[in-house]
Amino acid sequence: MREMPFEPGSFQGAMSSAAIDHLEPDGIRKTLREIHRVVEPGGQFLLLVIVPNIWLRIAFGPLVGRMRPRSFWQDELTAAGFDIQRQGTVRTTALFLSRNDEPQAKE
Repeated sequence: MREMPFEPGSFQGAMSSAAIDHLEPDGIRKTLREIHRVVEPGGQFLLLVIVPNIWLRIAFGPLVGRMRPRSFWQDELTAAGFDIQRQGTVRTTALFLSRNDEPQAKE
């Protein structure tokens, strides 16, 4: 996911579910930039990641310390060039629907 064999703008959209959050911060940044590269301008990216909450802290204790908070993902998506359109939470999963914020090419 850090280096995809696709041309820039190859896809109208992409999705990651419980995958990117297993990488170290540098891998996360590289992956989000790569997704931004392969999603066409105006295309969408849906990111689903586990975020810490009180129930996870009770169940998993110190392991929760490795989980990144919602604000981390907001900052990283924005830094990669995505505009967050919608976000929400379902149980322990944060959902971010974002758009590749590059201007569309004129035809």
